[in-house]
Amino acid sequence: MPKPFALSLVLAWFAGLLVCPSLFRVAQPFLAAPALAAPDLASVGARVGLIAAKKKAPPSDRVKGLLEKAERGDPEAQYALGYLHSRGEEVDFDQKEAAAWYLKAAEQNHELSQYLLGEMYYKGVGVARDRAQAAQWYQKAAEKGQRQAQFMLGVIYAYGHGLPEDQSQAAEWFLRAAEKGHVEAQYGVGVRYATGHGLSRDPQKATQWFEKAAEQGHPLSQYNVGVAHLEGQGVPKDYGKAAAWYEKAAEQGVDSAQYSLGQLYEKGLGLEPDQTRAAKWYERAAERGNVEAQHDLALMYDEGRGVARDPAKAALWQTRAADQGHAQAQYLLAKRYDLGHGVEPSIAQAQAYLTQSAEQGHPEAQRLLEIGGFSDYRRGH
Repeated sequence: MPKPFALSLVLAWFAGLLVCPSLFRVAQPFLAAPALAAPDLASVGARVGLIAAKKKAPPSDRVKGLLEKAERGDPEAQYALGYLHSRGEEVDFDQKEAAAWYLKAAEQNHELSQYLLGEMYYKGVGVARDRAQAAQWYQKAAEKGQRQAQFMLGVIYAYGHGLPEDQSQAAEWFLRAAEKGHVEAQYGVGVRYATGHGLSRDPQKATQWFEKAAEQGHPLSQYNVGVAHLEGQGVPKDYGKAAAWYEKAAEQGVDSAQYSLGQLYEKGLGLEPDQTRAAKWYERAAERGNVEAQHDLALMYDEGRGVARDPAKAALWQTRAADQGHAQAQYLLAKRYDLGHGVEPSIAQAQAYLTQSAEQGHPEAQRLLEIGGFSDYRRGH
C-alpha cells in the first residue's frame, strides 16, 4: 500500500518547494469587467500568425470610446484596452501595447491589471522577463485580496524568484489564496502540512486542505484523501472511502490512484475482490509508466489472474518495470531469460538483469551472483 502522503508522484511535484510551473493558470477576473475576461498569456502566442495575416481595420466605436476614456485616465478602460491587445480582438495583437495599458491601469491601483502585469513580467510576455518586477506587482494585487496573485506570490517566495526564498512567507500567501478557494493553493497547503515544509506538520490539517481541493475536483488531492483514509492520516481508517477517492483520481488519470485502486480490488479492501478490475486498473497505471503496476500486471499475466495467462505479455510488462529499475522485476526477468519463459532463452540477458537486481541490493540476486549465476546454481542442485 502507498506510504502516507510520501508517494513519488506528490513529492516529485512538490520538489521541496511546492509548485509545478506547468500548473500555472491565468485566473478569470475577480473585478467587474463586462464582457472581458483575463487573457490566457500562455496561449495567445499561438494566434499571432492568424492575427497578423488580417488587414488592419479602423477602430470600432467601442474601441474609440475606450481610447477616449483611457486617455482621460479611466483605469477600467485602460485595462480593457490591454486585454483587447493581448487577445488581438478589435485591435492589433500587441503584447507590448497590452503591457503598456496594463501598467497605466496598475499604477492607478487596478487590481486585475496589477496581477496581469505581474504575469507578463514573470513570463516575459510583452516585457523583458523580470521576476523582481513580477513580485512587486503580484504583491500589490495580493494585498488587495486577488487570490491568483496571492498564489503566485507564494510561488515567488517558494522558489526565490525575484525575492529571497522564504518558505514561511510562501506558506502564508498560499494559505491566503487557499482560504479564498484557490484549488492549487489548497493542495499546496495540504502538502505543506503533510510534509512539515513551511508549516508545522499536521496530518489532520493536511487532510482537511486536501479535502477542500478534492471537492473541487483536484486529482492529486483526491488521491491524497484516499491515502489519508487508507492509512488513517488525520481521519479514521476507512477502506471504502479510500476506494471512492482513489476512483475519482484514477478516472482523471492519476497513475498512483489507478494502481492503488487495483490493489484494493485485488485484496478486497473496501471493495468486493475482483481480479479482472484489479488487472484493468493495473494496466491503466502501467500504461502511464507506473512501475509497481507494471510489475504486478506482469505477475497477473504469468498467473492468469484477472486476465488470460500470457507469458509473453508478462515478459513485456516485467521488462518495462525492470528497465525502470524495479529490483524484483529485474530478478524475475533474469529467471525468465534463464528458463526461456515467454522470451527466447538468453544467458547474457539473464546475467545482465541479475546483476542489475543485485546492484540494488536484492538478496536472492546477490546470492546467485556469488555462486556464479543460474547455470552454476543448477549444477549445484
